[in-house]
Parts: sequence; C-alpha cells; structure tokens
Amino acid sequence: MTTSALLGFALALAIATDAFGESPSTVVYEVSALRAHSYYPDLDQFDERDLLSGGLALRNTIIGEGDARAASSVSLVVVQVSGPEFTPSVRGSIELQALIEGGHELLRSSVPFMHLFSAKQQISVPFLVWGTGCGELTLKAKVDVEGKNAHSRTAVIGFRCGE
Repeated sequence: MTTSALLGFALALAIATDAFGESPSTVVYEVSALRAHSYYPDLDQFDERDLLSGGLALRNTIIGEGDARAASSVSLVVVQVSGPEFTPSVRGSIELQALIEGGHELLRSSVPFMHLFSAKQQISVPFLVWGTGCGELTLKAKVDVEGKNAHSRTAVIGFRCGE
C-alpha cells in the first residue's frame, strides 16, 4: 500500500469517527451483557433461566404463575462489564437503575471499582431488585470510569400481572 493510500485511509477513518461520535477505541470499559434471574424464597434458590432471554411467560410471577417455578417478587440482575483491568486503583463505578412500569424507581445502586478485583478482562456484578414480577421492568446499567469513559446498556423484562 502506498503512502498516499494509507493517508487516504487514515483520513476516511478520522471522518467516519467524527461523523459517528466516539470511536470504538475510546470505549475502554463497557457493559457487555445483562442477565436477570428470579429468586424463589420458598425454594431458597435462583432460577437458572435468564429473564431477558425472551422465552419465558412472565405473567403473575409474584404468585408463581406463568413459567415461574414458585412465587417471586425479587430478581437477581447481573451486570457484566468488560475492560482492561478490575483493580481497586481504577476510579469509577458500575450502576444499576431499575424502573417499574410508570417510572417508579425500585433500585438505584452503584458498586465502586475499589470493591472489585479480577485478573480477567471481564467481571460480573450482582444486584438484587425487590418488588419485581408485576409490571414491565426497565434495567439501565452504566459503567463510568474516571478519565476513560461512560458506557450504558438498557434492557426490559416483560413482567405482566392480571387475569
């Protein structure tokens, strides 16, 4: 490849990056996935099925109906974050906000990186959300790292109630 071709490619990349906002290289930490699982207090267990998979009947789960294995009004939400390192020296946090249908906030919680450690480039952070199972639940997860970036992901669990 000639020098002029390389310069042309670099210019095209710079224009494309500017046109679409931040380039992929500026996103260092990201919310790479969200998972959610019902908790059944009567059974003392979490359901292994992911509530975000879309394949479950989530109607009246608060009384154990639909595909629920028992009554459940609490959900475990796992926020998976990818990044170069997870050590106490990283300044930032992972936040989860859970909103029930109508905008009522069930949870807003954050975990500072200072409480996390992993030698891998991925970590999973658990949150418990109480009051779930009756009404659509919107999950907003955000990773915010000082001097690096903020990245978020939103998902919806289609809980329903009624006859």
